[in-house]
Amino acid sequence: MLGSSNVGVPCGGVSSLTGGDSSSSDWSRPSDWLTMPELVNGDQGFISVNSVYEHGSNFLAFTIFGGNYRVDIGDGNGPVDVNAGTQFEANLNFDDYNSSTLSTRGYRQALIVVTPQTGQTLTSASMSKVHSAALVNHTTQYLDIVFAGNGFTSISFNGSSPSMSLERIRFVGDCSLNTALFMCYNCRALCRLEISDSSSITTYQSALQGCSSMAGHPDLSMASAINISSLYYQSNGLARLAFNDLVNVTSATSVIRSCEKVESLALNGSDSIESLQTACYGAKNLQEFIMSSAVGVTNTTNAFGLCPALGKVLLPGITVSVSVASCKMSAQALDDLFDSLGTVGVSGVPVATITITGNWGVAGCTISKATNKGWQVATS
Repeated sequence: MLGSSNVGVPCGGVSSLTGGDSSSSDWSRPSDWLTMPELVNGDQGFISVNSVYEHGSNFLAFTIFGGNYRVDIGDGNGPVDVNAGTQFEANLNFDDYNSSTLSTRGYRQALIVVTPQTGQTLTSASMSKVHSAALVNHTTQYLDIVFAGNGFTSISFNGSSPSMSLERIRFVGDCSLNTALFMCYNCRALCRLEISDSSSITTYQSALQGCSSMAGHPDLSMASAINISSLYYQSNGLARLAFNDLVNVTSATSVIRSCEKVESLALNGSDSIESLQTACYGAKNLQEFIMSSAVGVTNTTNAFGLCPALGKVLLPGITVSVSVASCKMSAQALDDLFDSLGTVGVSGVPVATITITGNWGVAGCTISKATNKGWQVATS
């Protein structure tokens, strides 16, 4: 393990992004954070920098599965051995950490190092557990963390002890992660997520839900993804999102629900998507929604509810009822939407309904573009 640098770019701001451009995620590692040893391919475990406040309640609790593990919390007392599946916990003592680690943010810092015991393989990590001495759920004070280990199939910061101050998560070296279910749930300070190889991940459900500081779309492979539901639910830092190669994805339920800053969403390679239920519900600044194909869609319930800024929707080949009521679509935008619809029947025998009530362009649009394909058009 070698020393690493503290390079980065400022956190905050919004970039125009396409899926897989983590370099656009603005973040700068504070210069007075402890330098972390560099994990390399073949290593196992994790290293984190944690804040330690003088108030005396610096709880740390997590569980590693698959193999017995060893924990060093950097307080000078040396490592302790822990059995696989057993929760490790500590209350970090401010006085145990050198005053030279004091951050301008007001805390000292601990370097936490977790490794496998001899001959052991670590397979998953539950990072946000509640300390047994705590009478209420508490936050976990990770700031920056890096994982390694080809045995890991899952890592989760979802729990009763949310990681509200964690700004960066990395996974380096060979990677076998196959799920990102609730991986970074409610990590509200998270700016960067870097995974060396995410091509085996099948579900991203709620992986970045509530990560309101994310200003860029991480480099996440969709090669094996089946479920991206709630991936960015309430993640309010993003402006533009484009997902590519969604060839296996069947659910985009609530994918950007309540993301109030997202301006555009493109779903490419989307032939297999079945559910758009509440996909964009409450995305109040969403200007455009484009799919490369909507032929597989079977559920559009409230897909575009509470999207008052939405001015462009394209759903190529869709054959189920859909509503864009109370959006901001012009006559031309409505005509373009009609052109994208699939044929569901013949004129005069409506099979599916498209609801366009409350759009300012209703009076000037060409409704026959939809009715000629067998659609009923609801205008009031």
